[in-house]
Amino acid sequence: MRLGFFQFDCKRENREKNLEKIWNRLQGESFDLLVLPELFSTGYFFSGPQEALKESEEIPGGPTTRFLADLAREFAAYIIGGIAEKGEARAYSSAVVAGPEGYIGHHRKINLTGWEQKIFTAGRGINIFQLGQVRVGVALCYDLWFPELTRVFLEQKVQLICHPANFGGPMSPVISRARAIENVIAVITANRTGTEKGPEGEETFRGESMVIDQEGAIKIQAGKAEELQIIDLEIDSRPEKPEQLGADLFQQIARYSPQRLEIREWQAKSL
Repeated sequence: MRLGFFQFDCKRENREKNLEKIWNRLQGESFDLLVLPELFSTGYFFSGPQEALKESEEIPGGPTTRFLADLAREFAAYIIGGIAEKGEARAYSSAVVAGPEGYIGHHRKINLTGWEQKIFTAGRGINIFQLGQVRVGVALCYDLWFPELTRVFLEQKVQLICHPANFGGPMSPVISRARAIENVIAVITANRTGTEKGPEGEETFRGESMVIDQEGAIKIQAGKAEELQIIDLEIDSRPEKPEQLGADLFQQIARYSPQRLEIREWQAKSL
């Protein structure tokens, strides 16, 4: 399967320019699945919930969802990217999933940072998508920091986690690898680049998007500038017995073992 990411500097309040950049960059490329950053069409730092709601759009009727659907049809591929979705009182940070047939569905970010809680409404559902032969779970940026979500993906036999992101700190790339290793699931993290004025001054997004295989190996990784990277990766098969230091990753680590459940019981009794 040919899959990858496009990381770029998402310009604030300039949807047309951001969509044009994607369109122009993808011309002549070939891929089966591509992941774009979180909030790629609007930028990240809104001045407040009212501005976020003003810049948000309906899913699937809004212009960015229609753009992604048209793009996916043109390339006969699957495309996943994060946008601001219009809600009743506030916007959601959401990820749109489009494919050769057009719009497929979307995921609303469940886990919001402290700043995001002032701007967005949190999502309340987990969505898993069958994209061709591959079962895909979507996690938006901070979502991936919480292993409970990826445990559901594991239980539901997800083979690939698509992770649109906006981060600047050093830990998120490590989190992506950790989720891949502990669940034996491949991960595509698509971060953005550039600088925006945030609530505490200018914030820089570090890029470093990556594709990680189901054993935690980084297959491709971007630098800090704009990059489109695509790789051929077999993700529709799981190693029969992936081992690390004598432990069977799938049977002993990726699944909750009786011993781990017992430990939770011991903790509950001792607290």
